[in-house]
Amino acid sequence: MHAIYLYPSTCYFEATPVSLGRGTDKPFEIYGHPALKSKGYKFSFIPRSVPGAKNPPQLNVECYGRDLSSLDDEKVIAAGINLEYLIDAYRGVDMGDKFFTQFFEKLIGRGDIRTMIEQGRSADEIKATWSDDVKTFTNQRRKYLLYDE
Repeated sequence: MHAIYLYPSTCYFEATPVSLGRGTDKPFEIYGHPALKSKGYKFSFIPRSVPGAKNPPQLNVECYGRDLSSLDDEKVIAAGINLEYLIDAYRGVDMGDKFFTQFFEKLIGRGDIRTMIEQGRSADEIKATWSDDVKTFTNQRRKYLLYDE
């Protein structure tokens, strides 16, 4: 369940060269890249070819990054989408505009998030840009809910 709670925040690594733990026993609960070793990251893992992840990013390469598996579930749920992990990796890998693939905008659903990350905006600043949209959606969906919020 913990991986499911983290997925809305870690799935964006799918559009980057960063491993999000596919091919390990903690998919979506860890992230890393070989370049993060030089930035002082101590946690490491090696993605392997396994059923369900035959060719994960950074296959058979030691990656350094963060282990999110011990984060408190309630805090992860309360935070919602957390772009801090993505921003952390973007800054640490230091690839500039080569960090994101063309798939990123489709995955995140907006064309301006990449630019904000590249400009150095914080996760909270970026999240604030979609707060009005979330309020509008929350109100629009109410009439379709089967259960109380």
